[in-house]
Amino acid sequence: MLQSELADEEPKVREEQLVAVIDQTIAAEQAHDVPGFLDELLTWFPTFGDGAAAAPGPAVRAKAPEPKSPAEWVSGLVQAWQQLPQAEREVLTTKLIEGGVIQPTPAGVQLTPAIEQDLRAKLSLMPGDKIDPAKVLALAAVLVDFVVFCDALAWRLWAGNPSSIAPPGTDVRQNAAIAKFMGNFVKGADVNLPGLGLTPELQRLQQLIRAVMAGISEVGRVYGELLSTVLSPESIKATVGTGFTKGKAEYWDMFEARAAKTLDRDEIKREIRLAIGRFVEDSMKRFNR
Repeated sequence: MLQSELADEEPKVREEQLVAVIDQTIAAEQAHDVPGFLDELLTWFPTFGDGAAAAPGPAVRAKAPEPKSPAEWVSGLVQAWQQLPQAEREVLTTKLIEGGVIQPTPAGVQLTPAIEQDLRAKLSLMPGDKIDPAKVLALAAVLVDFVVFCDALAWRLWAGNPSSIAPPGTDVRQNAAIAKFMGNFVKGADVNLPGLGLTPELQRLQQLIRAVMAGISEVGRVYGELLSTVLSPESIKATVGTGFTKGKAEYWDMFEARAAKTLDRDEIKREIRLAIGRFVEDSMKRFNR
């Protein structure tokens, strides 16, 4: 049909048009289909030059283009990517993910330079170590679960159950549920005011856990001082008094009376909890100043 349309045109014009159509057709073909296409083309049009009929014979096989290397394919895709419409980009991205060429990354997720630098420092990453934003999100989900667990456990230990360590009448307030503050933070509703945002609540939780751990290490010394004060001979003598009228029996009676109360199992538990609670309370008050 094209030859009929160009029948009245100059030979050079016809040649240019035919070459353009052939080039366009080849470009649309898969690389492995090009040789077959050229063979068929030569079979149908075995004449060249001034249009004189050529002697029948085998069609000339055109040399197939060299297959592109993977690097050339990638380079071509990168160059063409900016010109592709968004819909076509999404289709190609899906195919690359399905083929295992690239890993899926949640849309819009990108680490800021400051956050990436902070992560590298805290995780002791090497400069060449690549950080995967999707993995960072997965880690965040695990750590949120851990923080919520620690928050509930730590504040329940402080107050809210019969075995709590908070001294009677303490004015150290309990945090609200940390999940609420983390939810506000990820929604962008964190007001970031002292005592109201996520950071202060996390700092108070951290200080509470630190104080409880330190209090446990201190309780032996504190309880030992209590026993020494209550049951030591000096303490007994100071209470009973000294003099010729005071005998060992009176000292022993005082010791038995004090030991019966001080060395009672429930009393020991109460004193240990109280010792830890007072240490934690003092630590929290100093932190809040």
